[in-house]
Amino acid sequence: MISVPVIKNTPEIFPFPIFDSIEYYHSESWLDGPIRSNATRILTRIINSTHELSKDWSPIYLQLADRFLCKHLGQANTFNRFKNEIERFTLWLAIEHKKNPMELDSNDINDFLEFLETPKKTWVSAYNSPRVTSNDDKVILNTDWRPIRARRPKGVKLPPLNSSDPLLRELRHQSDRELINSYSPKISSIAASIRALRPFYNYLIHQQKMTEKGFRETGDNSGLISTEMNISNPISEASKRFRKKHLVPNDELINSTHNRLTRLQWNLIIEALISLKDSPSTTEFQRKKWIRALFIITFMKANMLRISEICKSRAFNPKMSDIKKNTSVENMDYWEYSFIANGNTKRKVVIPDALLTYLIDYRRSRGLVGDYPNESEQAPLVAQLKADLDEKGNVIKESSLSYSATRDQIEFALNKAAEYIELKAKELGVNYDKDILAIQQASTFSLRQTGAYMALEDGEDISSVAENLGHVNSRVTAQIHSQQNPENRAKYISRRRVE
Repeated sequence: MISVPVIKNTPEIFPFPIFDSIEYYHSESWLDGPIRSNATRILTRIINSTHELSKDWSPIYLQLADRFLCKHLGQANTFNRFKNEIERFTLWLAIEHKKNPMELDSNDINDFLEFLETPKKTWVSAYNSPRVTSNDDKVILNTDWRPIRARRPKGVKLPPLNSSDPLLRELRHQSDRELINSYSPKISSIAASIRALRPFYNYLIHQQKMTEKGFRETGDNSGLISTEMNISNPISEASKRFRKKHLVPNDELINSTHNRLTRLQWNLIIEALISLKDSPSTTEFQRKKWIRALFIITFMKANMLRISEICKSRAFNPKMSDIKKNTSVENMDYWEYSFIANGNTKRKVVIPDALLTYLIDYRRSRGLVGDYPNESEQAPLVAQLKADLDEKGNVIKESSLSYSATRDQIEFALNKAAEYIELKAKELGVNYDKDILAIQQASTFSLRQTGAYMALEDGEDISSVAENLGHVNSRVTAQIHSQQNPENRAKYISRRRVE
């Protein structure tokens, strides 16, 4: 039996937990978690009683939030980070801001960031409270739970909360009140909130756009959070203002070594995937899968690309013909990849020569004509393994691999590489525990980071690396604003190492 706190008709509504802990998401009935099963009802009550002329957006919104969180079940730390940030954002929307999440602009997001900087004291806790408490057969939402925790300096010893001594209890409560009153979050903590909310908001926009067509055809708007949706992500613009206001650098190149792989770890990944590809026990279908994984991973790392820059979207459908051969005035041949980057900006990167081996192997595995792309080739850059064939077995049509499928394939390949390395380490008596953990925790963003750091370690000019990353407005590129001759870039980057 679930007991839910009654929302009284008072000037202030206290925050409450919305999402369950990760273990509930692994069950088949993950929608029936003790917290989520009641969160929609509570939010509906708040929205209907306090939001003027606003549609109850909470049921669809929470369902999409659940789907987004379930994409990150493989990494508990990432799951919890997204869960906590989405939860605070949702509570702020419902209790404080009273606006539909899909009708926000960058000013609304600025308001949220300012709220995080100076939150209400009723949103802050001095200790880590559980989300629910148990009482016989009841699961009760913990009224002491708060979405923000103020942390004490390490080494501070205090009386327990449930001390039997009234004086000690009062000392503890006084200390807690002082900690809450003096709470001031680190700017880096708020910046981390922005990084977590941006992909979530992109996901909401994508899901909304997918349902718009049906709405236009049938007039049924029950599948939309809002019929007046802002189709651009307001968090991106607010993030730029926040970084400028607090002089927060773009951390892709600085103070972010935890996001990149070492050269040893990168070489272990490549060695593992090649071994899996060439194993006698590997089927032809599996071999094609490993070849594709090798191409995607090396292509993203060597060119410092985001996953969105190689996958199909409404703005861009990458094809093999986007890889083109050019000749410099010095009669030096080099290959370039043209794509649509963040902000719908067109960009090009020069492809290192060492990457062409993986491109050729990938094209041959797909049965494409020629080792290199031609200017009129419409084959997807990253394709599904199953294609339409003619009677002779030749490829007629291929479908692009989606964003989520590409991300899943990268994570799958990295996890399998980690498993392979672990087995080999035991056979050789070598300790690769830290490296295996780093590979298991690596993300698609790690490939971009790794490519940048290794290029710098190999002596490549920092302005060339910054341009490759597209860091036009970052602190790093502000310090290295000088333009490099594109011919020199091509000459240098074509020799960039892939392995």
